[in-house]
Amino acid sequence: MSIFKKNRKLYELLAEFYECLADMEQFRRAQQSINLFLANDEARKHYEKLLDLEEILHSKQKDGGITEEDLGNYRTINEKLQDIPGAREFFAAQDELENIHLQIMNFIGVAIETGQTPSPDELEEYNKLYHKDDAPSGDEK
Repeated sequence: MSIFKKNRKLYELLAEFYECLADMEQFRRAQQSINLFLANDEARKHYEKLLDLEEILHSKQKDGGITEEDLGNYRTINEKLQDIPGAREFFAAQDELENIHLQIMNFIGVAIETGQTPSPDELEEYNKLYHKDDAPSGDEK
């Protein structure tokens, strides 16, 4: 059984949390950029093709069989995708949502590990220790 069925209060708190998140300007802008880009059929098809190729390359990498032709195909598709209007904004928006996701997961992870609600300073320290260069600052509002 889902923890949300067992604990309605937890579900309600997370639903409220999402509403707060959805009210953040950076979150709304990122989602809007992603949705706008994916509404373009050509952009979506190129992006899906790139994702499919990434999956194939990942599989081939495990087997040690990526060829120069594979890499060339990937570069070609990626370059075509980058030329589509809104692509740079799309990838920046994906990075922004990933950053938000990472900060949320860090909060939850630290809270579960320590058994208490971490302070913003503790989260900042955690980010420095475990995420080095890609540590989100948490200063975004």
